[in-house]
Amino acid sequence: MRRLFKPGWVLFLLGLSFQGALADETQVTPSIAVQGEYNDNIFFDSTNEIADYRFNITPGMTLTRRTERTDSSLRVSFPINRYADLDELNAVDQIYSGGLRYQWSPRIATSIQAGYIRDSQPDRDLLETGLVLGTGTRHRLSAGLSGDYVLSELTTAGLSYAYSEDEFKEPGYTDTDYQTLNLVLTINMEWTFANTYGRITLSGSRYEFTPSTFDSPRNNVKNASVMVGAVRGLTDLYSLSADIGVRYTRREYEVPRLEAVAPGLFRIVSGKLKDEDVGGVGRAAFSYQGESLKASLSAYQDIAASGGSAGLVQRTVFAFDVSKRFMDKLWGHFAASYYLNTSKGRELSLQEIDEETWFLTPYLRYEYSRDLRFEASYSFGKINDRIDNTDAQRNLFFLRVVYYHPMLK
Repeated sequence: MRRLFKPGWVLFLLGLSFQGALADETQVTPSIAVQGEYNDNIFFDSTNEIADYRFNITPGMTLTRRTERTDSSLRVSFPINRYADLDELNAVDQIYSGGLRYQWSPRIATSIQAGYIRDSQPDRDLLETGLVLGTGTRHRLSAGLSGDYVLSELTTAGLSYAYSEDEFKEPGYTDTDYQTLNLVLTINMEWTFANTYGRITLSGSRYEFTPSTFDSPRNNVKNASVMVGAVRGLTDLYSLSADIGVRYTRREYEVPRLEAVAPGLFRIVSGKLKDEDVGGVGRAAFSYQGESLKASLSAYQDIAASGGSAGLVQRTVFAFDVSKRFMDKLWGHFAASYYLNTSKGRELSLQEIDEETWFLTPYLRYEYSRDLRFEASYSFGKINDRIDNTDAQRNLFFLRVVYYHPMLK
């Protein structure tokens, strides 16, 4: 399904949030972030490592309003990227997002979200997917609806729908439409286990991939999954959650082939093929929230879009994050993450993928005041392509200053 949500729809949905934010007691927060960085492998390439300096300035504005029944927000920012040598990567990105949540009664709440992003930086998806997308300009529209209903003192049901659309103008990329519907049933299990909630998650999703060139395949993927799990508060400081389940994936795709129309004369036509795949899905998280020390460890496995290429991957992610307050205003932070993206034997896409990605990122944050903070960071990244038996490494250093000043109307 192409263009279900046109830009006008997104502006309308954002307007719902904006209208709520214009009422009394609105908080308006202008902000600006300035960052300078050195990257020794801009394109994260294993054969052609290109280093450069990048300067980024991001002005933004956030509007929020909270009442007894309503929680609304609108965020707009414009990341401006300038390179010392690679002028062709200079760009002004755009990010718009908004949300509106309304509590109809103590038992019923609904929310709506919408957003638009235009970006083009090669590393824009690295920390989300572990994959390098390239420099093609992406236009991403997104929208979602969700609702929660308290069935009883012990049981709550949540239903959500989300739509996302990625479009590229340049050849060599694949446009993607993504729709998903989730139903989550949460049960308070305190009669058996203290501070424990069980949950059942049913999910259905549909992906449609439209290539920018004829010689690329068209893909239509439908996926259904079920997971069971629980969330447990071990103490006031520790919490643990885990879900495990199974998925069923069905893929229909088009491939070009030659068809004889006369002796010695052929034409190119599209033929349809179908594949089915069954696999496991799961997620788990452990967190600690102390006064001066915070830490989390999470794991995740499911199918996901490969980002600009024709198909899906099975993605496994492990992430660790810890923050420590050394002084009243000085925080130390360390993050480590591992991504495994696979589509072996072309189960989920025609482009076979088998890549491992690692990131190690220590950084310092100094909170000079409520409105102003300074950050310094180093990040090491490595991508191992196990199909081509090649690897790429990247070292990234940056300094950043962030200023924001909340104001009440």
